Amino acid sequence: MGSSQSFPIQTRKMMESNGSNNRSNHNNDTKILALSPSSAKISAAGAAPAATSVDEAIVDALQNMPKMHKVETFEEKLYRKFSQEPFIPIGCVLTTYCLVSGIKSFMDRDAARSQLMMRGRVVAQTSTIVAFMVYAGWENLDFFKPKDLSDYAKKE
Repeated sequence: MGSSQSFPIQTRKMMESNGSNNRSNHNNDTKILALSPSSAKISAAGAAPAATSVDEAIVDALQNMPKMHKVETFEEKLYRKFSQEPFIPIGCVLTTYCLVSGIKSFMDRDAARSQLMMRGRVVAQTSTIVAFMVYAGWENLDFFKPKDLSDYAKKE
């Protein structure tokens, strides 16, 4: 076979030729096909018959498997989101600053500054929510896609 791992595959046709549909009842002379994942070639262990359409379907399915994607770490996702939507974290920082500064001013009994910071917090918070809605709408908006209303007509 090769230096790579092999996965034993037993087709239904081969199991029926042995007179058993139960995997636990097959003996050592059962014909098992070995599939090498790196080369995707079928080789016979013993005197196996030629590759059948089931075997070819298995090989095609293994060759056409989707590629695995790398799992994104928290730091990578944070960097990607900050790059794609920079106004949301900026708005969050401004909101936090206004809130903390307003609370500190309130504790220092500076009513004018506390009121100013609370108004600034409302503006920063509203701007952040608007930025979030704009980013969400912009991702779902496609100017070049024609509107197909036939799906809505079928539902009614």
